[in-house]
Amino acid sequence: MTDGGDIAELSIELDIVVRSITTYRITSYKRSRMLILYFLFFSVWLYSNYRRYKFTPSTFLLGIYWLSSLAAQFLLYGYKTYSESRIELSAIIFHIICLFLFLYPLIRFGNENIIKFRLPSLKYIKIFSWFIIALSVIAIIVAAYKVKFVFSFSDLTEARRLHNAGELYDRNNGDFFDYIANIGPHLALFALFMSFYVFAFYPRSKKLFILLFISSFSIVLGNLAILGRDGIIRWFLFFFFVYSYFKRYLLRKTKRLIRFLFILVGLPIILIFFKITDVRFTGRDEGLFYYLIDYTGQSFIYFSYNFNRFIEGTSGGRMNFPILFPSSERAQMGHLNDIYMADYNLNTFSTFVGSFYFDMGLTKTLFLAISFFLFFLLFFKRRKTYSFTKLIVFLILYEVVLLGVFYYMFSSPTVINTFILLICIAVFIVFNEKYFHKNSKKRKGMMISTYN
Repeated sequence: MTDGGDIAELSIELDIVVRSITTYRITSYKRSRMLILYFLFFSVWLYSNYRRYKFTPSTFLLGIYWLSSLAAQFLLYGYKTYSESRIELSAIIFHIICLFLFLYPLIRFGNENIIKFRLPSLKYIKIFSWFIIALSVIAIIVAAYKVKFVFSFSDLTEARRLHNAGELYDRNNGDFFDYIANIGPHLALFALFMSFYVFAFYPRSKKLFILLFISSFSIVLGNLAILGRDGIIRWFLFFFFVYSYFKRYLLRKTKRLIRFLFILVGLPIILIFFKITDVRFTGRDEGLFYYLIDYTGQSFIYFSYNFNRFIEGTSGGRMNFPILFPSSERAQMGHLNDIYMADYNLNTFSTFVGSFYFDMGLTKTLFLAISFFLFFLLFFKRRKTYSFTKLIVFLILYEVVLLGVFYYMFSSPTVINTFILLICIAVFIVFNEKYFHKNSKKRKGMMISTYN
């Protein structure tokens, strides 16, 4: 059961949903303007969280969804590439309710201070960190070779075409190192988080900080190997999230150093991002700015597009959670328009809720949202301190919903197994530290009794 304070806070957050919708209904009844409900909802929630907690990881998360909802307004009403008639009020209300149910437990937990966590000693922090570093360095080495190969093409458009056709690399030559290279990028957030933690609380461990920081770029290089931009965007999102978590614990001198490192590595990455974007969209009807807005805001438009067409779902969960269906054939996730009938492109963004909806339909998605809300509301129940295991679970879920502003990216069994392994290591560390701590107390007690 939650205490009175939790219930009061939940009622405040629920009021945000109601106020967002009622405010809109008072000001406008035009069907074509219904998309603004998203913007109103996230504006009120973002303002409420910032006023109460200032700039926290939760404020940052809400800010990302707010920015996406704002981009959706420009995209729908500023350009003529999307049909306003396909925007459904029922789809928007359902979407907002599900987003609230998924986000609220994490928003509440993300406002907590890092000092409330019972984090392991430096000995165990190093064990956890070296596990991340080892896998990430292998991933970086493998990806660096592929990046060199890709950028050797005189025409990068041709390299991207070969990737889309599955012909850029020989898939039959995959080995152990290629498998490890697929794991490394999924540890980027944890590498960056642990680097900041070490820098903030163990400033003498500079080598560990540097290695962890370098390890976080496995996601950038891994994506550049296929001329993708996602890895760059994810790294920037991870950086701002981690910085929002630790900024209050960093000295002014340390903050200046981190900003310098960010500029030093950020500017070249941004230039590469625009280079790839320019290559991929040269010759199309709209300009570069349109495709940046489209990338940021299409999620809230396409959810309405899919709402009535896929109300029963397509795969019953096998598309996003294949690990739960080991005996079934995995649902196809390639060129969806070759499988399902639609007069628009289905390989688009619709948020992680949209991914669940396309896969499972209305009833199962709502059930999943309610179950997630109730379980993690209890799992992350407020306490004086929290375990290292809960922090790792929070980071995993936070990554899902942060990147989920685009779509659900974690259906691969390799990713799921990696996250399970991280949780198991965290549990092992917590258990061992408690066990050895108790034993050391007993040994001390025995020594004192013998001396007496």
